Amino acid sequence: MKISFVTALSDFALEDTVIEVLTNREFELHARAHSVGQLNQILSNLDDEQRILVVIDEQITVRHVEIGNYKREQICWVQIASDIRFSSDEFMDLVFESLRQSEESISRGINEATRALKAHSDFIGFTGSNSAPGITTLTINIAAELANSETTTIVDADPDRNDIAVRLGVKGYKSVISLHERLRLLDLSRMDNSLAELISLTKPDQKDRTALHCIDLGQAPDISIAQRDRRISGRKFIDYLQFCRQIVFVAQPEHHSLSEMESFARGISDFYPEAQITYVLNQSSSSSRHLAFKKSFRLKLQELGAAEKHFVIPRDYGLIDKASSRFATISEVGPRSSMRKSLTELSIYLGNSR
Repeated sequence: MKISFVTALSDFALEDTVIEVLTNREFELHARAHSVGQLNQILSNLDDEQRILVVIDEQITVRHVEIGNYKREQICWVQIASDIRFSSDEFMDLVFESLRQSEESISRGINEATRALKAHSDFIGFTGSNSAPGITTLTINIAAELANSETTTIVDADPDRNDIAVRLGVKGYKSVISLHERLRLLDLSRMDNSLAELISLTKPDQKDRTALHCIDLGQAPDISIAQRDRRISGRKFIDYLQFCRQIVFVAQPEHHSLSEMESFARGISDFYPEAQITYVLNQSSSSSRHLAFKKSFRLKLQELGAAEKHFVIPRDYGLIDKASSRFATISEVGPRSSMRKSLTELSIYLGNSR
């Protein structure tokens, strides 16, 4: 009887090699998972008695795979390193070792993966519609608010801009910059292996480990397209996104934002249903046009079943310009402003939602 297998690998060339090796050894391909959401769906639909081999890499392991839900002796796990090439025999040794594992060994691996998973509730991803809705500004200021009570890292993962260091007046080319006692900046553009650096942040024994991580993901692509995108930029957005149990989607008072918000919400529900999404209408004023848009924004959220998970941030370009000119945050230049009040409310909500 052939044993079926599932692949969930971030390196597509490696995935092709694994499939070729296993099918040549009379294993049968059950499915290729191109995202964590797909892997969860595949495993949840297995028959109770169906024996299957799952081949994953270290990047998939730490990205919210709910391994604890599939604690069954019939499922065997093989983890391989995506950056190391190996022979067919070496790989098959790993496969046969996994198939011989006792239930006790499998349970031990599951428990370790579950412990690693807990750290990801501390990652908050910020993304949004196109045409500059204020994703980076919100990331910086929410991180600053959270840093009032917990050590926080701002992670610059925007593939198109990577300008947080410039906005904060940081000089030099260090990848990790301390901004003050409880706030630091991690610039992924200055790292050779940015994904490995994010993985290291999840290790519970890491020295100087920060409690929260606010990731600027940049503009949200079409999720259904991005998860099949083999280009580095598309893959990185999906990789970074899946570190975040909490996601903040930033929209602005423009009608294209509503359609992009809806597309993102529906894409996430299929691709990454475990994510907790908070919707933010940014740069909102008291004009009649903006008030009408605010109503449309809330109606759209009702359609999406997310009416209770939204915030409105008032527009105050003067305050933003003042903060920008001083390389400061809103809390420093406008501590009693209505914008600061809204940012504080959002940060408290995000901090309590972990």
